[in-house]
Amino acid sequence: EGYKKIHIAVLDYVNHMSYLCQTDCLNPADSIYIKDITGDGKDDIILSTTPNTVWNWNLICLVQNTLVDVYRNWDSNNLENRNYKVSVEKGSKLVIQSVDGTYKEEIALLELGFEKKMVSDSDWHWAKIGFLSQTSENENCFENANAKDGIKLQLNVVYDNLIIGALEVTLKCNEQHGNLYIAGQKIHVRDMSDKSKWEYLK
Repeated sequence: EGYKKIHIAVLDYVNHMSYLCQTDCLNPADSIYIKDITGDGKDDIILSTTPNTVWNWNLICLVQNTLVDVYRNWDSNNLENRNYKVSVEKGSKLVIQSVDGTYKEEIALLELGFEKKMVSDSDWHWAKIGFLSQTSENENCFENANAKDGIKLQLNVVYDNLIIGALEVTLKCNEQHGNLYIAGQKIHVRDMSDKSKWEYLK
């Protein structure tokens, strides 16, 4: 009853082997991508599902003759909650930082086109790094992924429930294929001067 987690089975006809791995993705699966993300010349599997508005994806690799689910974005939750934090300073500036202190970006809200009355110095304003954004870049992120460029994902940047941009995070696989690591990040902001184009976090 209810949702069941997806299992991935791989048949190796050359070596007469078979492999099975349970993922944390709930059926049905929207997309399966066969890509070499680790750079070892072997195909890896990216399984992606998009229930409701939340992206759910797993990276599955063959490591020492074992099929391993090396990254589960729901279980690891690394992108949204662990690696980045955002704060509002004096109501008019967003500061995005990585937890390890290697990345910091400041966003002046007035320069995005907000009216001054919306970015007052009051302390009730809030901001956060949200889930993976529903953008065309994210829709193609797995199709365009490879070992050299990694996997590029965009996370919503939210201010007072408004999506004001996206934090693009590049993930690559370490040499041991044990997990993914953050290889870079870049901020993309929106023009907020036109209220008719505002998008609210759902």
